[in-house]
Amino acid sequence: GFAGVWHLGETLADSSAYGNDGENGGTAPAAGVAGFGRQWHEGESNHVRVAHSASLAVAGDLTLSAWVKPWAFGGSLAQNLMAKAVNGAYRFRYGAAGTNPWLLLSDGVTNDGDTTPYGVVSAGYVFETGRWYQASVTWEQASGATRFYVNGAQVDVVKTLDEPGIQAATGDLYLGRDKANGGELLRGVMDEARIAACVRSAAWLWADYMTVAPNSAFTSYGPVLGPEPDRDLDGIPDDADPDDDNDGMSDEDEAVAGTDPLDPGSLFVVGATRSAADAFGLSFDSVTGRWYDILYNDDLRNTNGWRPLETNRPGTGGPIEVPDTLDATQRFYRVQVRTF
Repeated sequence: GFAGVWHLGETLADSSAYGNDGENGGTAPAAGVAGFGRQWHEGESNHVRVAHSASLAVAGDLTLSAWVKPWAFGGSLAQNLMAKAVNGAYRFRYGAAGTNPWLLLSDGVTNDGDTTPYGVVSAGYVFETGRWYQASVTWEQASGATRFYVNGAQVDVVKTLDEPGIQAATGDLYLGRDKANGGELLRGVMDEARIAACVRSAAWLWADYMTVAPNSAFTSYGPVLGPEPDRDLDGIPDDADPDDDNDGMSDEDEAVAGTDPLDPGSLFVVGATRSAADAFGLSFDSVTGRWYDILYNDDLRNTNGWRPLETNRPGTGGPIEVPDTLDATQRFYRVQVRTF
């Protein structure tokens, strides 16, 4: 059965019986395929770490799956979906160009005819950016049969990964990365990650896909019975609320700004600064993977009067200060945020 099930929404709790809860390493809530998922930010050491446990040390039959929405490909590094003990147990990823889903298994032995203590196998498939996919792989210990699935359907032919078993490595499990400071970083959003110590059938994986994917075959809705949930008590049902934490910034704007749409204390705020030379300026906390444009206007009655003070300022992950030499009796500012 399941060794771990992570819905990757508001929490990183494991919904299996084993309590393999995740620890956040910089990911942020984002719109998922089912509620919220988790977003990995460009250029940051983002990951979700799950501490080693006996239940995650799967020794034989294995099924790995996750929903992923890539937003960028390129470079020379593959993108990891999950990795247990780096190359010491099992690892699931796709290539740098979004191609060829790939499975690695390690028996820890190099004297059994292998030149390395692990084996790898991949399937022919090309992912695209901006689309949700459920990527899955199964491995049968007795035969080595390896099958890759995308959106509940097998892709490519059955492969053979001939390892006698998977060693019980004690390294941690990482989602969206191969290790804490590794380079093979996911560039996108992940949701519904699962590990099972068995070979799920093709019918199971199709049904698993259909229960999450938008469709009318498996999911239908009747009338709502009783009051609809309203977590922030603002009178707007949660499923229609554009501002879940009721902090004045919409969930969509917070996704762009890089703040937490579920934390009312996480906001994009611009403040004023004054230097020792009595020069005026602006200050705000920045997020990597974002561009910042600072504009000014000396007369708000002139809606076309916004002028650039500084544009294309890259986020650093820390505070940014922008000085301004005032040549007017009043001045208004606006900061626009864009993702890379």
